[in-house]
Amino acid sequence: GAGELGYTRVPDWTSPIPGASDALERLCSGWAIERRIQEALLEPDAPLARLSKGKPQNRTCAMLAEAMRQGDPYACAEIERIAHALGLAIANVITLAHPERVAVGGGVSLMGETLFEPLRRAVHEYVFKPYRSHYVIVPSELGEQAVPVGAILLAQESV
Repeated sequence: GAGELGYTRVPDWTSPIPGASDALERLCSGWAIERRIQEALLEPDAPLARLSKGKPQNRTCAMLAEAMRQGDPYACAEIERIAHALGLAIANVITLAHPERVAVGGGVSLMGETLFEPLRRAVHEYVFKPYRSHYVIVPSELGEQAVPVGAILLAQESV
């Protein structure tokens, strides 16, 4: 379990309590984002509502990204908040361990450059200045399959 970034804490913008924090996974993972956007009350003509054909339970990370590309204010604000929190966590990892490449996987990676562009800006803002041009942030080649593939590899090691 070493290096479990998902359970490090970041500021929780969803909490009414000033200064609250929560685990990165509970705020920025694909399932957490989808839960939040499915619960959001949107105007029927909002891009995200139209993309999900008026069915909140159908909203996905990919739809959130498309809604942002269409200028949806809710989607733009949500992706900026996600990029800020995820960027802070990644900047801390880069500052502590100095990896040259950071791969972001899971459902959140399906948002593509709509997320990665503000994410890279946030990391650049927070990372230890001498490291600013010494890393790249990329989507994982495994995408949503990163977790099941990791679980399979871990299971094979214990056999």
